[in-house]
Amino acid sequence: MIRKTELALAVAGLLASCHISPLTAQNAPSATKIKIPVRPGEPEVPSTVPKTPSETSLPKAAGTPEEQITQQRLAKLKALKFDRRPSTILKAWANLPKSPEAKSDEEPSENKLDPVKEAIRAFEMELTTLQRNVTLGNWSAVDAFLKNLEEDDAKAGYSQLLTSMQTSPQKGTSTQLSAYAEKNELSVDDVFALIGLAPVELDEKMIASIGGIMRMSLTAGNDLEQFIRQFHEVASAADSGLKSLEVAGLLISAGQAIRAGEFLPEPELAIEKSDYDALNLLVQYFLALHQKESKTEHLEQAWQITQSTLAADDIDDKQKQEALKRAVSLAPKVREELGQTWLDESFTTHPERGMEILATIGSAVSQGLVLRAQDPSQRGRELELQHSAVNALLNAAPEQANEWNSTLDLLARNWLREASHSRRYDSSTSASPTLQRDIYGNLFYSSSRTSSSSQRSRTPRAVPTGVLLESRPDGKWLELVDPSMKPELSGLMANLYLKVNEEDKAFPYIEQLAETHPEVATKIAEEFLTVWTKNHDPNNKSRRSSVYMFSYGFNRRAQGIPLTRSKQDRNLKELSKWLKRLRALPIKKLDEDLITKAFTNTHGEAEVYRLETIESVFGSLTELDPMTLAELIQKMRQNLASVWRIPATQERSGTNRKEKDIEAEVKRGYQVARKVLDRAIESRPEHWAMQLAKAAINHDENEYRNELEQSSEFTDRRDRALTEFHKAAEMYAARVSELTEDKETAKPFEVWFYASLGACDIGKLNEAKQPRLQEAKLIREAINALPEAAADRHMAMFANSLFTRLSSVNPAVKYRFLRTGFEIVGDHKRAREARKVFDYYNDLVTEIKLNTVIDGSDNIGHEQPFGVFVNIRHTREIERESGGFSRYLQNQNNMTYSYNYGRPKENYREKFENGVREALSEQFDVISVTFSKEDVTSEATDEYGWRVTPYAYLLLKSNGPEVDSIPSVHLDLDFLDTSGYAVIPIETSAVPVVSKSKSGDSRPAENVRITQILDERQAEEGRLIIEVKATALGLVPRLDELLKIESPGFEVANVDDNGVAVSQFDVEGTETAVVSERNWMVTLQGEDGLKKLPTELQFGQPLIATANTEYQRYVDADLSSVEQVVQLEEQYGQTASHWPWYLGGVVTLILVVIAIIYQTTRPTTQIATNRFHVPSPATAFTVLGLLRNIESNNGLNSKSRDELVGTINRLEEFYFLNENEQANEPELAGIARDWVNRATS
Repeated sequence: MIRKTELALAVAGLLASCHISPLTAQNAPSATKIKIPVRPGEPEVPSTVPKTPSETSLPKAAGTPEEQITQQRLAKLKALKFDRRPSTILKAWANLPKSPEAKSDEEPSENKLDPVKEAIRAFEMELTTLQRNVTLGNWSAVDAFLKNLEEDDAKAGYSQLLTSMQTSPQKGTSTQLSAYAEKNELSVDDVFALIGLAPVELDEKMIASIGGIMRMSLTAGNDLEQFIRQFHEVASAADSGLKSLEVAGLLISAGQAIRAGEFLPEPELAIEKSDYDALNLLVQYFLALHQKESKTEHLEQAWQITQSTLAADDIDDKQKQEALKRAVSLAPKVREELGQTWLDESFTTHPERGMEILATIGSAVSQGLVLRAQDPSQRGRELELQHSAVNALLNAAPEQANEWNSTLDLLARNWLREASHSRRYDSSTSASPTLQRDIYGNLFYSSSRTSSSSQRSRTPRAVPTGVLLESRPDGKWLELVDPSMKPELSGLMANLYLKVNEEDKAFPYIEQLAETHPEVATKIAEEFLTVWTKNHDPNNKSRRSSVYMFSYGFNRRAQGIPLTRSKQDRNLKELSKWLKRLRALPIKKLDEDLITKAFTNTHGEAEVYRLETIESVFGSLTELDPMTLAELIQKMRQNLASVWRIPATQERSGTNRKEKDIEAEVKRGYQVARKVLDRAIESRPEHWAMQLAKAAINHDENEYRNELEQSSEFTDRRDRALTEFHKAAEMYAARVSELTEDKETAKPFEVWFYASLGACDIGKLNEAKQPRLQEAKLIREAINALPEAAADRHMAMFANSLFTRLSSVNPAVKYRFLRTGFEIVGDHKRAREARKVFDYYNDLVTEIKLNTVIDGSDNIGHEQPFGVFVNIRHTREIERESGGFSRYLQNQNNMTYSYNYGRPKENYREKFENGVREALSEQFDVISVTFSKEDVTSEATDEYGWRVTPYAYLLLKSNGPEVDSIPSVHLDLDFLDTSGYAVIPIETSAVPVVSKSKSGDSRPAENVRITQILDERQAEEGRLIIEVKATALGLVPRLDELLKIESPGFEVANVDDNGVAVSQFDVEGTETAVVSERNWMVTLQGEDGLKKLPTELQFGQPLIATANTEYQRYVDADLSSVEQVVQLEEQYGQTASHWPWYLGGVVTLILVVIAIIYQTTRPTTQIATNRFHVPSPATAFTVLGLLRNIESNNGLNSKSRDELVGTINRLEEFYFLNENEQANEPELAGIARDWVNRATS
């Protein structure tokens, strides 16, 4: 075991050998003597700073331990990241650094025994401290660190610091917000501190980096004048180490070239001293002046300085190459006697200079993709210089150009290399700036000349296509290019023009290419047709504005220029012209789909095709290729079945057609389609594509007319159309032996298959379409009837399409689609993927069932309601994998927040209820559908692995004694699959029932609770009311099954049954049950001829022994509990003797007359006496009792009654709901007096 002291000595020796000393300030001067600002000392332990590169992220170093330490240390320095964003500075400033942990006395671990790892770990700690010091601007500590490194390490660390300061970490910032993201914060002093840290003399790259940092500082708001003042102070100081030329270079790199003039010598002095660095900076200074002031004298100053540089004998190669490139770029801009004359002389009297120009510029272009991979702007300028230089050669010395044609080939290949890269990676779609709107609606031009980002971080950024096309080999240059290169150039130029949607400029190159490479030219010609179609598609409106943008007076319907008939006609004539030129080329036959698409997309989307329009583009229908014509008819048919029927399409196109107009236009469209078909079939009666189009047109038109008005002939017409599909398949089979394999197609069988499912287009299939499943057998027989090898190929194509097109199928019919498809293809190997999905569907169907269970006996009668439980029976695995069935208990579109796991949101409850009512309404009255709670849990069944989830409870009543079964109902379940999602319907079986009797058997009910309430408020009318309220688990029975109502002296006058209502599923019990309630109003009246009027009431006697019964009566507005026998407060019925009643009537009449006389003679302030009295005291209960008595027993008109009800409601809300505590308390006595007066008036 190595002791600690030995380990320490070993590490110290390695550190000493590598010149790593403790982080303390040295007195050795830095290369650039600028005073480093000293800030309060910072603890040298990191807090919130960027992480240092870990040891594992670096390559393994080889060699001796000393060499390994040196290599790893240098690698770590080059990988350092520094962060001076405000948030990072504040966090580092606020967070106290952690104290170093005390050394442990335990034996060193295996890692601590490795001196290299120990040395690197110590160095990492210093780097972490360095990062913190940079973050906090502790530049003196940073300076001390750099001084203690070897020169190479110090230079690497300093260069990495400058590079890192120009880029800020922006993880997690969206592209739209990147402009607002934090940048590294550097004040004027910080920038000068960075300059002062330089451990070596500033080179060109360092000056450019510091200039970039200064630009960031100025952008952040720091004062340029302060920079200038300090630069003057530094430049004038004898010992500063920062020269005036370096200051000028910094200013130019910071975008302040004009202010750099203050630090530059006079041009004459620089020329005299042969100071070529100064001359280079002076050229940039004068060019900046020219850009600002547009004065020719500045441009010519730059030209003269450049010429002086070129005339020097002692200039180095790099400076001369820069001067040559600058001269070529300036030549077209200065006076002809200066620039053009110089260029001409370069290729005539001074050919050696011309060779040097071409070699310099050509070399720069050739190396651009490697040396300037991330600077496409510079590479673009070099390509333009190359183009200018070649044109100057060709114009000034064409005979010289013939001698130098091999050089011109090399320059053309330079262009080819850049053009091939941009064709693949450039994202621009226009060669010139395009008009766009920002998200706020402001118009701006977006230039395609700006560089586009590469798709891969290590791939060079692409030069914009527009720049490449301007610098392409053309004219005499293109003529001199080696003939073997011309096809590649023509093809690439054509593709580039098509890339920026300038198809007319691409066509001449397609013509050139067609002579030598017809196959390649065919592909480009088809791309030409695609681009032309896109550029002339009136329905492909450019979206220049954001959906969130608002401009005053802007109508989104008017954001595109409407397609006029004249514009449509011009487009179609132009298409006809291009098709003639394309067909004249010596190339292969163009894709018929592209031609048809060009016509249909150019045509207005709201307009049905006209026969004359078709012939104006395609020529005589008898001469048109049958496949092209068939595709055109099929496209017309698809439009007739879709967009031409949609009112929104007509509205969007501004046709103002109403529903009847659209109907007439679609019918006319079918007439045109049939007329075209008739002509085509007349000339080509044997062509299968014509027959297929005819079958599809007839099928679709039959569907459309049946949608408008159902017809008894629909089925016959559909069957005839399907027979025509069969005929088309037979006609194709007759010609299949003449077709090459690449021309074979399964389309006759596929369209026939889709039509058998209800629609000729796969996307139009839905659950409402009526399938004719018998066709599957015929389709299989038709495919197998093909010659043996062809039959297998066609069956393979058909089988493959079952899966590849599954994502286009309506989720509701995917199962039917696959099930019928497999009746055709069987177990074909090409249907393997589709079989996996179908097996998955079958598993779902077999592992999920929908059951209905009658709540009680199946003897349901036809006058009383009964209940049916609807349960989802499933395996536990399906429940687990599907996440349960709670979403089917939601109406998601009505919810504030809902999520359907990748599926469209659905009102599942509403959809199921509508399906139930539709399925059962003929035999049953569907009273209600009650659903389980969303958090319902499944229950185990007697069968292992299976569970039941209660779903719904149907409250039904039979429509008559003849009903003998409950029809099946279905629930649509949706599941995700590899093609999106699929809807799998599960159905119940029909359940037999008996409806012959009126009432049927009693329904099971438990936990019955009965409340009987006595109401004597209608006693004056001789009525006594018993309100019966009952609840139960299950359905509450009929009243005669629930109570026996018999009370001496009373007879039942009327029973008002509100019917049973299911409120919810029981959430407390362990068994599945529903909670129901039922109310009755039982009216009793006293019997006549009684010897004695009844003085008490006996409530109804419960007939269910386990029922929980409660008895109550009204006391004013309150309910009070009473016994089963209760004393009455009013009198009911009549005794046997009647004369006392006659006498009472006479007395009453006399009293009424006296009351009327008194009423007419009493003072107006006196309150009339009547049966209604103001209660004393006037409380909420007594006043509400009075108002309800007036409501029940007074003949108020409807307006007064409504007003009285409103008063009652307001009092109840105030006193019992207590929703508005700040409202003023009603004056109860006043309200009572008012209504007593109104009731007696």
